[in-house]
Amino acid sequence: AIFKQISQLTEYSSKHPLQLIFVGAPFRLNNELFNCAVAINRGKVVGIVPKQHIPNYNEFYEGRHFRAADGNESKQVSLFFQNESVPFGIDLIFRIGDIGVMVEICEDMWMPIPPSSYAAIAGAQILVNLSASNETVAKCEYRRNLVAQQSGRCMSAYVYASAGPTESTSDLVFGGHCLIAENSHILVESRRVGDGKPVERGSYFITTEVDVDRLQNERRLTTSFGDAARHSTKTYRQIGIMLLMEEIPKRLIRRLNGRPFVPQDETTLSERCAEIFGIQVAGLAKRLERVGSLNIGVSGGLDSTLALLVATKAVNLLGLSPTNIKAVTMPGFGTTNKTKSNALKLMEQLGVQSETIDIRRACLQTFKDINHKPFGIDLTQCWDGHELHVDRFEELLKEADHSQGDLVFENVQARQRTYILMNRGFVLG
Repeated sequence: AIFKQISQLTEYSSKHPLQLIFVGAPFRLNNELFNCAVAINRGKVVGIVPKQHIPNYNEFYEGRHFRAADGNESKQVSLFFQNESVPFGIDLIFRIGDIGVMVEICEDMWMPIPPSSYAAIAGAQILVNLSASNETVAKCEYRRNLVAQQSGRCMSAYVYASAGPTESTSDLVFGGHCLIAENSHILVESRRVGDGKPVERGSYFITTEVDVDRLQNERRLTTSFGDAARHSTKTYRQIGIMLLMEEIPKRLIRRLNGRPFVPQDETTLSERCAEIFGIQVAGLAKRLERVGSLNIGVSGGLDSTLALLVATKAVNLLGLSPTNIKAVTMPGFGTTNKTKSNALKLMEQLGVQSETIDIRRACLQTFKDINHKPFGIDLTQCWDGHELHVDRFEELLKEADHSQGDLVFENVQARQRTYILMNRGFVLG
């Protein structure tokens, strides 16, 4: 009856050539029974992968029925509904072009070294798991972390699908939990029994895109990944599959975050910021033990504000006075009264040494020395034969055309601020 249903799936797949289908099924080989994942593509079974790790503890008694595969089984098997023999074994990677797909079963992922780890370093970028993971209190979070971590460790996509709530005739409950992760991030997950919403007894289904090119690039950049492959003695048979590529690109299902390093959840965001702040404070404190004091430029903007707060926390950690921080604000062309006022108020509130150095005259002199015309302004209009007049230049600056920008104008001011700070000693950027 089981293989009659599989033959029906093969007939279905002949009409849906975009798909590589995996389905769980028991398979009898000689005198032993194996728990297997059956791979179906373009109207036929293209491979059968047996489970390697059979649980036989707590509520699991799978060892009463199935034998764990160890790689010594027959490499080819026959099916009554298919003329050609089918590859069988724990060493199968299904491949289309540069993309490799591997499948493991439930308990395999929970092992210290999952089979998917070996397959990943052998070239599989997409790892699939067919599971019957029962629901117990708090198991969901562990399962989610396990899937994310395995995808990250293997620099792969990990596709996980569990049995659903109608698939147990005992007191075990399967939640129908489905997950797709990519390189340590859960991209999408399904509803499940116990998620706090009304129980649905139908099928659970998710879909998204995975970026195989990005995964492959990450593996190339992480050279230790290639080192691991050289230490593995496992070999794999490459089973070619065919997928009909779509000629007309579709809109992405997957939502790409424009700010990938900023968590969307408020609690996680707070924890992430605290972590970053703590790391910065600890790193700066060690330097301060050596040099005793530091200089910092404070513009009134976000970056310098964060740096000053970190510096203040570091001196407090070491039991030093805030006056060990020498803060200076350096107004230039473009500095507003608001940002200057913010900088001065911040330094006052934190109790650090405060100083103001106007850099405009020095920048004007540099423009003159290098024969630069900021935004097309001829500096002779600001020259009285003895000195350059800042106020006159600012009047001309308001009337100038700023549409093209002026990199020299920006660089001179940035360099002048750096020049002042670096001449004062240890500088916090």
